[in-house]
Amino acid sequence: MRANFERLVDDFQRQQAKQRNEKQKSEAHGYWMPGLTFRPNFAHAVLALIMLVSGFQMGRTFNIGNGNNNAQIADLQKQLIQTQQQVALGMMQQDSASERLEGVNYSQKVSTTDPQMLAALLHTLNFDESVDVRLAAIDALHRYHEQPTVRKGLMDALGKQKSPLVQIALIDAMVDLKERNAVKQLADLQHARDTNPLVRKHTEWAIQQLNKGM
Repeated sequence: MRANFERLVDDFQRQQAKQRNEKQKSEAHGYWMPGLTFRPNFAHAVLALIMLVSGFQMGRTFNIGNGNNNAQIADLQKQLIQTQQQVALGMMQQDSASERLEGVNYSQKVSTTDPQMLAALLHTLNFDESVDVRLAAIDALHRYHEQPTVRKGLMDALGKQKSPLVQIALIDAMVDLKERNAVKQLADLQHARDTNPLVRKHTEWAIQQLNKGM
């Protein structure tokens, strides 16, 4: 699946190269933007604070010999997850695309299916201006594929996305999840006038895959 996606990405990029100048090519580059760099500001400062507070609280917990250590550890873990979630949500709202990308990637370290986190990832998928951030959001949401809101959100995104790279990633996600309810959205995308030829061909393949065994 990944090899197929990368092949289609390569084909698309070669097609774009014929139509755009060097500046436009760099802006339309695939999965990763070479100029994207992380800045040690908001994200790193908050993460350092989390580690500092966690270490302090953990030390206090193990120094208390009143038999309540297990309850205190559980409470500490809950607080840590909540803090991590707030950090990820905050990073996804930053002006810098690199920080938003880091926030989406960091969200995958948060072991929770909190509705607020899922809603933020779906919002990022639908509205973030960076193709790279939207691709990362698809990967992050894939972890929660058992959630009905996530599956529906991924299907609905097929009709909203205009980037061929994001469309292909969503198509692959539907096939990977065996989401046969997405056949209608895929067909709509296939027959849309402005659909990229490579995306149209990939959509046709996906419909065939999902129709197998029906």
